[in-house]
Amino acid sequence: PTTAATSVTVAPPAEPADPADLEGMSVTRLRQLARRTAGVQLQGREVSRANKGQLLAELQRVLGTEEE
Repeated sequence: PTTAATSVTVAPPAEPADPADLEGMSVTRLRQLARRTAGVQLQGREVSRANKGQLLAELQRVLGTEEE
């Protein structure tokens, strides 16, 4: 039997998100960004369980200090 494959493409931004743009993102998008952003201290299930406030705080912390 053949199964139909559905492809969902999520285009990641070329550069890390601007901290000001984060608040307009969905929780799903923030989790995706957290998983691929260097320096984020949430790992694995912590990312999955984090709410929007926790994700925003962590991403803003990392993106705010990334300019070093």
